[in-house]
Amino acid sequence: LSNMTKNVFLGLDSDNAGKKAMQRINADFMRIGVLPKLLTFEPAKDPDEFLLSEGRIALMERLEKAPLVVD
Repeated sequence: LSNMTKNVFLGLDSDNAGKKAMQRINADFMRIGVLPKLLTFEPAKDPDEFLLSEGRIALMERLEKAPLVVD
């Protein structure tokens, strides 16, 4: 991926397993010089639930405002 883009969004489930996976994936990206952005779906538990309850416009707004994931 790093050869194709430096614009990466991490959007995993909002539970503990998703948060741990996000930390692990973020560390991998940082080792290769990519700083991902954090895409949260709270209060929903996952992307599907978020889209069903909030809609695609809300998702687009979250993409635009996503902060960098930094340890």
